[in-house]
Amino acid sequence: GNYNLWKEIQKYLKENDKAYCLGDCCDRGPNGVKIMQEVLKDERITYLLGNHEIMFLDTKDTKLKSLTKQEKEDLKYNGTIETIRQYFELTEEEQIGLTNQLKNLPCCTEYINKNNQKVFLSHAGGNPDYLEFADMTYLTWNRTHMGVSSWKYYQKRFPNLYIVHGHTPVQVITGKYQKAEVLFYCGNHKIDIDLCTYTSGKAA
Repeated sequence: GNYNLWKEIQKYLKENDKAYCLGDCCDRGPNGVKIMQEVLKDERITYLLGNHEIMFLDTKDTKLKSLTKQEKEDLKYNGTIETIRQYFELTEEEQIGLTNQLKNLPCCTEYINKNNQKVFLSHAGGNPDYLEFADMTYLTWNRTHMGVSSWKYYQKRFPNLYIVHGHTPVQVITGKYQKAEVLFYCGNHKIDIDLCTYTSGKAA
C-alpha cells in the first residue's frame, strides 16, 4: 500500500526490464487497490500471489457486521479493512476486472540466470523437496521452512537452486528493526526480500 515507493520503483525500472513482484501489494498502506491495478497493467512485471491478496479476495464481499470481534481485529491488524473500503470506491466493472485478474495470478515462477542457476520465486518460499508439489497455501502462507538449517543436505541434491521469497519481514527474523536489508540464509540459497515496506519505505 506504499504508493510513493511504488512510483520510485516505476522510475527505477527501464523500458525493457523484467521485474518480479512477490505479492502483498495491498493492505496496511493506504493505496493497495491502486497499486494492485497498476502492477497488473505493467507488462514488465510478473505479479505473484501473496497472502494479503488472498485475504482481500476472501473478505472483499463479507459484510463487516457479520464478522466476530476477533475476525474484525484480524482484518484491522492486517490492514485489510482499508483495502476493502478502497475496493468499494471502484466502479462495478473495475471491481470485477480486479477480482478476476487477482484470482488468476500464479503462486510461483522460476527462471535460469546468466550463471545457469535456477531461481525459484514465490511469496512465502519453501523447501526444495516440496516446491514441485506445493499448493497455494504453502507458497503464500508457510513459514516452517525458515527454521531448516540442513541446507548441506539440499545442496547435494539442488546445487544450482536459489529460492527468493518475501512474507516474513527480515527485521522480524534478525531482530534488527531499524535495518531493512535483504537476508541471505541457508548457505545463501534462500533469499528473503521482505523489508517491511509499509514502514521502512524500502523495497528490494
